[in-house]
Amino acid sequence: MSDDFKVLIIGGGLGGLALAQALRKHGIAYEIFERDLAWDSRNQGWALSLHWILEDLLGQTPDDMPSFDHVSLGYEHGMEAEFAYFNAFTGEEQMRLSHSKEKPFLRSDRSKVRLWLMHKLDIQWNKHFIRYTEDSDGVTAYFEDGTSAKGSLLVGADGVNSKVRDQLMVGSGLKPRIIPLGNITSLVELPKEKYTKQLELGRSFFLAHSPNHRLFVGFRHFSKDEETASFYWRLSWYDKETQNEPYWTATASPEELMEYAREKTKDFFPLLTETLRATPPSGVVVPSLTFWDMLPIPLPTGRVTLLGDGIHPMSPFRGEGANFAMKDGLSLGQYLAERKNGETIPELLKRYESEMLIRGSGGVLKSRAAAEDHVKESDEADKRHNGDNSWLTARIKKQAGDQGFKRVVKD
Repeated sequence: MSDDFKVLIIGGGLGGLALAQALRKHGIAYEIFERDLAWDSRNQGWALSLHWILEDLLGQTPDDMPSFDHVSLGYEHGMEAEFAYFNAFTGEEQMRLSHSKEKPFLRSDRSKVRLWLMHKLDIQWNKHFIRYTEDSDGVTAYFEDGTSAKGSLLVGADGVNSKVRDQLMVGSGLKPRIIPLGNITSLVELPKEKYTKQLELGRSFFLAHSPNHRLFVGFRHFSKDEETASFYWRLSWYDKETQNEPYWTATASPEELMEYAREKTKDFFPLLTETLRATPPSGVVVPSLTFWDMLPIPLPTGRVTLLGDGIHPMSPFRGEGANFAMKDGLSLGQYLAERKNGETIPELLKRYESEMLIRGSGGVLKSRAAAEDHVKESDEADKRHNGDNSWLTARIKKQAGDQGFKRVVKD
């Protein structure tokens, strides 16, 4: 690399930070710009599932990175990651998966993962990207505060509403689509006598499946005295009307949302809904979340590229979005570190994008299929559900087999 070679990274989320760490490992200059005022100026999300990215994440970041163990939920209490699927009506366990050396799996605090990735990085905060210009010498990024930065290439790591993508792909018609799923999401604190039973269902999280609704219940953290623990839950259902904004959940009151959630889960196995029924209306997240995805398409040739949610946002129903974003960053860093003699920046980016587009498309489609199982389950229920839940066992077995977990599915 020449002395004036520099990578401009727009966005300090997990993908952009992973790229910056890969560049730091190889001594490649970078500047990273984040619109947040500080790392903790807004909610950082709740929890992430990290699995197939772990080997690359630990192997392709600098040797001076701190221990990664502490990012795991419940690490201080010796809790290893575990999740389970249940039949919502009978409470029957259909599948359980735990962390193992053969299949590493961490349920992680997103803010702690972000802090870990920030180690020794010089991040420029409160930098609102507005546009870029590109010429034969490089790329210049411009910001709302009147400043600019010049680099050899620019990477849009600025999320699902990427302004870099908006300029790069203008006229292409590429934009995220709303996934046709309604949801209600809530936070709640449980006392020890209740949280102990919930952790037995799944130390990290569990899912309860019914023909028309899915209930996800996830652990967040313990209180300092361990007398209470924080959980969150999400009830989701298929409804094509979500694509016609505003959907009813966007204007409903917390009381109305809780009434809907309690009504739709009234026939669920009681222990599976204990967290939901312990939630006051004040715990409901408003407005309700919207889920997006987008199949990526080839990018224009040049010195500007994209990664993560900026190019292939995906539904959360396989728990892979963060894995894909960080993989993009690490992969691009590796391509830059191993740049071929005489290779131009546009040529290098095309090699990265060829790999990223294939990988990202697969992730979007598999996550979309997992989300749209709501549709299939609803159709199946309309045709066949009459007290026979064999359809649910078959559905979960197929999903588990697709993810390589077939050996732990229970008949």
